[in-house]
Amino acid sequence: MEVEDFKEFLSHSTSKSFIASCSDGRDWVIRCKKKDKNSKRLFSEYVAGVLAKEFGINHPETRIVRIPESICEELNS
Repeated sequence: MEVEDFKEFLSHSTSKSFIASCSDGRDWVIRCKKKDKNSKRLFSEYVAGVLAKEFGINHPETRIVRIPESICEELNS
């Protein structure tokens, strides 16, 4: 899945999460890796979402997305 359009940052988000339209036609909350942190947080969150789905536990759907360079530049400005 790929991010197609940045919509807005979420207020009160310490991880600078944002809402974006994606290639599946839905809007998603996107969390990126922080510059000074490793990817363990995001990996753990992804695995937790996959396991929750497998066990039938109510948990927000998780996906891995590709963010095009043009949108990365918009986010960094």
